Amino acid sequence: MEAIATPDVSIQLERDPLHERIAGYLQKLIADSHLEPGTQLPSRRELARKLRVSQATVSGAIRVLEQRGLVETKTGSGTYTVDGSSSAFAESMERLFHLNHCTLEDLITFREMIEPAIATLAARRATPEDLVELKTILMQVEEAYGRGDVDTSAIADAAFHEALALATHNSLVMAVAAGLQETMQSVLKAQDQAVISAYGRRDHRPIFDAVAGRHPARARAAMTEHVALFRSAMEQMARQAAES
Repeated sequence: MEAIATPDVSIQLERDPLHERIAGYLQKLIADSHLEPGTQLPSRRELARKLRVSQATVSGAIRVLEQRGLVETKTGSGTYTVDGSSSAFAESMERLFHLNHCTLEDLITFREMIEPAIATLAARRATPEDLVELKTILMQVEEAYGRGDVDTSAIADAAFHEALALATHNSLVMAVAAGLQETMQSVLKAQDQAVISAYGRRDHRPIFDAVAGRHPARARAAMTEHVALFRSAMEQMARQAAES
């Protein structure tokens, strides 16, 4: 695969550590070049020569880009750009949640802040195609909950929330929502699925009805109630754990 070209520039010493400035430079280069995922970067030796820094500095910069989810290094092959879409953001958000020892309360509070706003915007911006997709997923959610299929209902539930975010037609909202759902799925695997199922089957339709009816205030209220029920379910599980 053809490697990207790099200009012959010299990086001057500034306040930030040199490897972080090199990382910032390479990040801008990747963004400005609109590189497809899987594009190979120049070798570390070539980057060091072009940028007039040590290979150790370039290696440090590559590690920063890896932590940001922008590149991956394949042993014996090289460094490649990766998917910079919402899926990559979602994985980064999940790592952030676990590495920073965030709590379930942190997650619930974040949902209370973000999801009512998503529903509000979806009610304003959803296209007819968005509504068809939301209704299809809603039916899957209700059918799965109705037959007690916990695993399928969890997947459909997450898909409903992501489709709602897609209906906002805002790329940042979509990325945050994808990250939230990825984190939710990770956290809820360790929870009592019977309690979660009981909470989830009751209140997706009011959200859909409000969005489909173009009622932003009703959509916000319905989602607020949805997240409040989730909080109640989590608190119930906490009480049960404390009593056992």
